[in-house]
Amino acid sequence: MASSLAQELLINRKVIEQAEIATSDEGSRPLQEGEIRFSIDRFGLSSNNITYVAMGDMMQYWDIFPAKEGWGRIPVWGFADVIESRCAQLSTGERFYGLFPAASHVILKVGAVSEKSFLEASANRNSLAAIYNTYVRQSSDQYFLDESADAQVAFRPLFMTSYLIDAFLATHDYFGAHTLVFGSASSKTAFGTATLLAANHAQRRLYRVVGLTSRNNLEFVRSLGCYDEVVDYTEVTALNNNEKAVYIDMSGNLRVRRSVHTHFGDNLTYSCWVGVTHWTKLGFGIPLPGPEPVLFFAPTELQRHIKEQGSDNFQRRFRAGWDTMLLTAQKTIELRSVSGAAAILDAYHQILSGACGPAVAH
Repeated sequence: MASSLAQELLINRKVIEQAEIATSDEGSRPLQEGEIRFSIDRFGLSSNNITYVAMGDMMQYWDIFPAKEGWGRIPVWGFADVIESRCAQLSTGERFYGLFPAASHVILKVGAVSEKSFLEASANRNSLAAIYNTYVRQSSDQYFLDESADAQVAFRPLFMTSYLIDAFLATHDYFGAHTLVFGSASSKTAFGTATLLAANHAQRRLYRVVGLTSRNNLEFVRSLGCYDEVVDYTEVTALNNNEKAVYIDMSGNLRVRRSVHTHFGDNLTYSCWVGVTHWTKLGFGIPLPGPEPVLFFAPTELQRHIKEQGSDNFQRRFRAGWDTMLLTAQKTIELRSVSGAAAILDAYHQILSGACGPAVAH
């Protein structure tokens, strides 16, 4: 049943280097009708969550789990168990996959319930994309029922974006490009996409997949084997710019984006940003040569796919891609399990600063 105090990771919304472990009443507050209390079992923490933090105000990520004034609860993807319920359709002991705060416990308000999932119904979450409000019963998660929980929390939300980027590029015939350039190529979302591009290369148009990364990460990115070419950020001008190209940016780094746009000029047919791994070097809305960079918003693409294919067909195809990506990830990524408030706080600072490197997933 309820514990006396819950613990949660809080981030200063103005100075995201400042973080602390605080207590809350979500482990003990009496439930209202329609609420359930979760004990959060495990979650993934990666640069994807740093994007949520860095873009918290712009993209309303701080609205998902409100916190005390000036602070935010970082959203994370993971598994949690119902330990108390005032919803007749959900029982104590049920296990769910979905978006939770980095915390020990959380109280959610239950909306629509189906055999496979339920929707969170708090007023502050009404404007969010459906994927953020959907909690999937593990017992009904047929394509992932037997998959390692650690692998899922570390890679599943990231690879969902990878899968959707790959499908988006294929749908648009790669915008006529023969060179696909990825910024922050060491990020798990980038190499997940590159893995799919490599695996499906023979069935598609002739293209080259180029990874941009820091000098320190060159060896790691090349070891992944999914990029045709890997270069340092300072070597963008060495790339062949005589053919059409697209830029998929996981970094948010304005200097690198400007370099890519300037180098390819009119031959750059499409440019998007997905993440902000270089959160200290962001820049948006600044005129650049070539197409205007646009946000690739994975939840919008996901809704389109499910509408066109149906949920089961989409999940089946996604699972096939997952198996391909996981072979690469298991060979190159260390799954590092940490537990306890101090260790989680330290993991956040390591990821924020880049100290843990790209070969680690928490």
